[in-house]
Amino acid sequence: MAVGDSKKPTKKTPAKPSPGGAKSVYQYVHAGKGSKGNARKNRELSQECYHSYIHKVLKQIKPEMGISSKAINQVNGLLVYQMNKLIDLSANVARTGKKSTLASRHVQAATNVLLPFDLATHAVTEGTKAVTRFAAA
Repeated sequence: MAVGDSKKPTKKTPAKPSPGGAKSVYQYVHAGKGSKGNARKNRELSQECYHSYIHKVLKQIKPEMGISSKAINQVNGLLVYQMNKLIDLSANVARTGKKSTLASRHVQAATNVLLPFDLATHAVTEGTKAVTRFAAA
């Protein structure tokens, strides 16, 4: 780019709906403008939040112990990172088996690969228990 060249920044436009009628992520976040239309337009996508779960589990394990908000944010970051790794690995397992639907066995296989042995066996038993409770309801 030469010294005298100046390019104007391009304005990003929201994605248009697809012919099938499916909405993009942008359209879900910015739907329903109300009185705060401009404020909602500039809002970013929110990240998963496990703050309340972290606090509840801590109170189940150690009722007398507290946790600071900075520590909760650190643990939340670790959980989000691990969940994203688990989701990616589960999707790869399903894709390797030429399946388009993610099943519990794909998540179970990804858990066994991702976590250490003791933690993986505990996670798989808890997950199996949760799936059977969900199927029974």
